[in-house]
Amino acid sequence: MGYWATVAKRAWRETTFFNVLRALPSAIAGIVLALRQGGSAINQAALATIILALTFLLLVVLEFLWRMLWASPPKIYAQSQAEVGRLSKQLLEIQEPKLEILFEPRHPCLQELPRGAGITKLFRVGVRNAGSKTVIDLNAAISGILPCPTMLFPPLPLQAMHDRPDRKTTEVHPSQTVYFDVVGQFVDGSIYLLHTVSGLGHVLPPSSYTVNITAFGRDIPSTSRRFAIFLPTPRLGLQDLLFKPLDEPSQPDS
Repeated sequence: MGYWATVAKRAWRETTFFNVLRALPSAIAGIVLALRQGGSAINQAALATIILALTFLLLVVLEFLWRMLWASPPKIYAQSQAEVGRLSKQLLEIQEPKLEILFEPRHPCLQELPRGAGITKLFRVGVRNAGSKTVIDLNAAISGILPCPTMLFPPLPLQAMHDRPDRKTTEVHPSQTVYFDVVGQFVDGSIYLLHTVSGLGHVLPPSSYTVNITAFGRDIPSTSRRFAIFLPTPRLGLQDLLFKPLDEPSQPDS
């Protein structure tokens, strides 16, 4: 009942109630039949009007039936298939694992530590699971740095916040965010890149750098985002390291 009601509504909406091609044959038929019946001019005009109205109504009914039985069903089917395809695509996008790299200039992305801690300013990025499935083996790394100092060879893996060698974050549930240490500044003002590769340098000479950070996991497209590491001009003391994103969060890499 619901299907045929939909078909009837669409057929009725698309039925043309007046056009020249329909009115012309109706008028000719009404006049011819009225003249053949004879009688006074008033009777002929009344008869022609009745025949014209009946013929016009018949053509409307025929068009409505034609649209309801033949023309409208394929259109409704095509429209429903398009809607099913659109909803299926949205569902796949929701279900597909997806990572986002986030940064806000506040804790935990920005943490200022006591001077006795060595590193007094620490910057992190957040990696959020924006999909509906748990991400396995989550990792983040500096995949590029410009200009690249000597003794640094990307990719440079990053450590998750509060991770230790014996306890590492590996699973990230939907809507959960894991933060990764990126760069810090020591009490003497030196810049320290917080990668986990032993044997490679960590100290960055005072300058401006563009770093590309990539997040990835098992069976999930990686995603990347660019950030700037720089010092203000003129300098504002020994604790003036700045860190900020250079673009909006990117789409997953293909």
